[in-house]
Amino acid sequence: MMKSHMLAHCTDGIAIKRSNQWRLDYLNFPYLIDCSMNELTRRFGDIQANYCTTTDVGQLGLLKADANGFFWMSRMTHAMEEFNLRGGIPTGLPKPPHFPVATHPDSPSGAKILQGRPLRPGPFLIKLAKKAHSEGLFREGLIRISPASSWSAGHLSTAVQDDELNFEISIAEGETLNERIGNAEPSDDHGGRCAQRTRMSLRCDDYYAYCMTLGYDYRLLDNFGYDSFVVIYDVGDFAKRLAGAVRAARPELRMDARNVNYFDPYFCATWQLKQGFSKHFRYAYQKEWRFIWPMTARESSNDAFFVRLGSLEGIASLYTL
Repeated sequence: MMKSHMLAHCTDGIAIKRSNQWRLDYLNFPYLIDCSMNELTRRFGDIQANYCTTTDVGQLGLLKADANGFFWMSRMTHAMEEFNLRGGIPTGLPKPPHFPVATHPDSPSGAKILQGRPLRPGPFLIKLAKKAHSEGLFREGLIRISPASSWSAGHLSTAVQDDELNFEISIAEGETLNERIGNAEPSDDHGGRCAQRTRMSLRCDDYYAYCMTLGYDYRLLDNFGYDSFVVIYDVGDFAKRLAGAVRAARPELRMDARNVNYFDPYFCATWQLKQGFSKHFRYAYQKEWRFIWPMTARESSNDAFFVRLGSLEGIASLYTL
């Protein structure tokens, strides 16, 4: 369940909607115009970290010119235009924490691990991990189910660390409030426009989760600092066994599963945010798939717990460096 409250106000510009589609014509509607330099720099870094990737030879590259690539290209253009209006992109900007690792002339770990053993065609799910954990998953089906609240711990890597229970969206001056905080899809006949830039904080209840990725990218192992992964080819059998093992260990829990939606806080409505399946778009390169179990009022503990599915040989493959 989501809960919300208003945060401090500031003026950050205008975002306009026409025919139920967000309009992102930055030259006409500079929605970043009143962002602080820190906000603009952080957003620019988030966009860079997703628009760039690592090639099989360890060089930095850009995403393909498909729908996903054009999305990040448009956001990059808007941020660069705002920098230009302020005199240009500042020198010495820090490297974003999620930026892909360039290893050239060495190959990235994500390419080395596939040498002589390419992935079979999908669909599949991948669990990235340290070698000992991947071996336990593959040989015994050993799985650790963690509470989402545990991922805010400071010792975790930047690829993992996130405040999973709290979200913040930014509502522009002139926007219709019901378009961003209503319970139904936005329509043009709602009243109550926002007088100035408003930030809204939303919180969801804690839940257990097991996170995997839907795709494979050469950058992932180096970004996470891992040296292995397990690729699940029979996703249906894996999900059935996982649901059964958790039900046997914790019969009060009910499983849900789907891909994660990565939201842009400047162009997101509260009704689009779902417990366990919504993350800030700075993490979009991870392409997560999640199994989640919302906690119930009967919970006596929210500590992580383990389940065993049995050997995954026959439905999965183990890759290690």
